[in-house]
Amino acid sequence: MATSDPTGRVSVDPPAAGGSGRAGGERGRAYRGGGASPRPCPLSAPGVGHRLPHARPAGQPGAGPPPAGRDGRATLHPHRPPAPQPSSDLSGVSPRRGDPLHRPGGDDPRDRAGNRLRRSGALAGTVRPLSDLPGGEGEVRKERGTVHGISFPGRGAWRGGFVGLVVLSLLVACAPSATSTVEATLTPVPLAAGERLRVVATTTIVGDVVARVGGEAIQLTVLLQPGEDPHSYHPRPSDLTALAEAHVLFVNGLGLEAFLDETLRNVGGDRPVVSVSEGITPRRHPRNPDQPDPHVWFDVRNVIVWVDNIETALSALDPAHADLYAANAAAYREALEALDAWIAEQVATVPEENRKLVTNHPAFGYFADRYGFEQIGTVYPVSPSAEPSAQDIARLEEAIRQYGVPAIFTENTVNPALAEQIAEDTGVALVPLYTGSLGGPGSGVESYVDLMRYDVTAIVEALRGGGTGGGQGE
Repeated sequence: MATSDPTGRVSVDPPAAGGSGRAGGERGRAYRGGGASPRPCPLSAPGVGHRLPHARPAGQPGAGPPPAGRDGRATLHPHRPPAPQPSSDLSGVSPRRGDPLHRPGGDDPRDRAGNRLRRSGALAGTVRPLSDLPGGEGEVRKERGTVHGISFPGRGAWRGGFVGLVVLSLLVACAPSATSTVEATLTPVPLAAGERLRVVATTTIVGDVVARVGGEAIQLTVLLQPGEDPHSYHPRPSDLTALAEAHVLFVNGLGLEAFLDETLRNVGGDRPVVSVSEGITPRRHPRNPDQPDPHVWFDVRNVIVWVDNIETALSALDPAHADLYAANAAAYREALEALDAWIAEQVATVPEENRKLVTNHPAFGYFADRYGFEQIGTVYPVSPSAEPSAQDIARLEEAIRQYGVPAIFTENTVNPALAEQIAEDTGVALVPLYTGSLGGPGSGVESYVDLMRYDVTAIVEALRGGGTGGGQGE
């Protein structure tokens, strides 16, 4: 529900949410306050904590998903010791299917084996905090839209008395340590009676997962609007205001938010930044092996790691609601495990020889590794901001013809014009997907679970010959 306080500020309550677990392994040390890290490194550096077992080509030790078995089911390697398999019925996974993911409360959240869930984990990749910015009364924040009750700062919002460019220093601590980053860096925020933790997330996908864990205990603002591309985003004045007021900022990390490095460079203060991807072993970019692939959310197991990290951070900052965060996180983790199993079942209906992907840019590496696809090529070999050469386009068209790929999968955050040209030249279909952003209100793709269900349905139908996907992306 949208409400306004005496200053005229408009805020939107996030939903009660569900999801959790723990991120184990080696911790990364983070540094707080004005002192510099003895080993600073950019936000784009990969995490240094616990490494999630990562899929490899089938047949290798520690390999990812092998070919479908005799019963036609794809086999997945779990990210932790086997537990009773969750139901593949997603009636309780999608908020649109009647059983909301929001499960706040719970006296003693436990996992499937009956063990009480911990509220700790590895959160390296936190950075030097934000500073408070001077400003007068009378702030007005215009709401542009919401996704599950998350507020998005309006482009016209501004703050009286706030002058100049606000920048944030993002110095990632890279030195490993046996001490939990949360225990070493994140300390409880003093909140007045009835005051909620003010949280900012960079992308709509990160924001949705934060909302599932934080529920009604947090006041959440998301910087990017639905449909905005993180690769080309530029912060607005209202975004800087939201950052200045935040108790914590959650980022995807692994170089996705390149805009933070330059635009938010030099602000000090005490607002920590948490990389939700800490503890995930990143893939390497196919064209730039020195750079990590930041699109980790296309492997559902990685989003379970996000949930672990978010729960740990929120519980450290707001211990009064730690039980709520743990219960929400546990419920959402269960839903994600069911989603992962459902994806495997859907993929098993596609003949193995048809599991070939041509996409707009290299965003589906984690998806391909986890669920047994081969990436044939991309329209933009590096990123949507770097135009391909004529030779790149010619090679892609040749590969499409050679492998008999039936479709090019486009993205809701990338202009499809070049993909349309290639599809026309090769006679294949265009299938729109949601990739770096959720859809807007009413799109039907307003949560991470919605996004994965939509994309998997579209891919499966296109590759097994059942149509051209789940609908038109935004």
